[in-house]
Amino acid sequence: MHVELSRWRFWDQTRSVENALAASLELSRARRERDEIDAFVARALSGRLETQSA
Repeated sequence: MHVELSRWRFWDQTRSVENALAASLELSRARRERDEIDAFVARALSGRLETQSA
């Protein structure tokens, strides 16, 4: 019985670690996308400002 409970705890902890890793990867992806969008907007605004001042 004790071995069975330990096995369940192990799988439960493994699942928790997998979920945390997946969430971390998703957060990293979202941050990278946000940074790409911010850079795109900055370039677009920079280009627009240069065109207006010319």
